[in-house]
This record gives sequence, C-alpha cells and structure tokens, in this order.
Amino acid sequence: MLLQVQNNIGVREIAHVPSSAPVMADLDEERASDFSQFLITLDDRSRCSLFGYVVSDATLLKHADAATHDASKVIGIFVDDELRGVLEAYTRPNARHAEVTLVVHQSWRRRGLGSALVRSAQKWALSQHLETLRLRFSPKNWPMRHLAQKADARLDMIVDEMCADIIVRRSC
Repeated sequence: MLLQVQNNIGVREIAHVPSSAPVMADLDEERASDFSQFLITLDDRSRCSLFGYVVSDATLLKHADAATHDASKVIGIFVDDELRGVLEAYTRPNARHAEVTLVVHQSWRRRGLGSALVRSAQKWALSQHLETLRLRFSPKNWPMRHLAQKADARLDMIVDEMCADIIVRRSC
C-alpha cells in the first residue's frame, strides 16, 4: 500500500504510483487543447453522465472551446502531466452560488481527484464571495452522490436529477 500527500489533496491510497504529484491548474485558452483531448477520451457512460446523453467528439470539442471562454472558472487536475479531471463553474450576476460540473477520467476515479477538484473550487468560490457550489447529476450516479456526501453537501431531488449544494467554507 502506498500513501501519498501532495498539494493539500490529502492522504489517499492509490493503486497507480504516478511519477509526479497531482497538480491543479486553470484551464484557460492556453490549455484548451488539453481540455479538448481529455473530453474526447471519455467513454460513453461518462459522456452521458456529463451531458445527459452520449455526445459526439465534435460536440465535446465545441463544448471545450465554449467552456474555456464562457465558464467563470475551469479547473483541471493533472497527474504525470496528463489532464485526469475537470471541474467547470458557471456563475450569474448577483448569484450566491456557482453551477458546477465535474468529471474525472474513468481510469482515475476513486483516488481523491474529484474531492481535490471540489476543494479547489471551494477556495475559488470563497474568493468570489459565493456561498455554495451547486452540482447536478443523475440519481443513478452513485459515485457522484458519494462525492457530494463526502463534501457535506445538502442533497435534494429535483424532477429526475439530484442537486447537491456544497457549502463554501473558510476552512477549505
């Protein structure tokens, strides 16, 4: 068993020993190609979880381009210089919350990367004077529900989706 502590991600048992520690980075226009490449490597199940249905590579490429220009914040987590997960945050004027989407590459799940992305988004949200991060996902997405519960989110069922409000705290 290997335990690793890096970049405030915390202690986590990992199966793969990366040659470098996970690194958070803003995905801006300079890193748009990393974001695009990451999205088109997602399997159909991940695409469906993220968009509600399976989308084409072309749609994913358009989404990556739009997100790097339109999102309030796009955070990526890199391991071994490869993008392994992304969190997108969108705010509206005078809103007290940010709508967030989150995806970790299927082969890198259950290693604390999603939790690290949420903590990073909480720090950003605190700097923006936001109160909550709102994450919406399918009620059948048990890993996302578990992630929300680990973040002490308040879970609500809205029509056919779960809404998880993650409180932004000063201790993130």
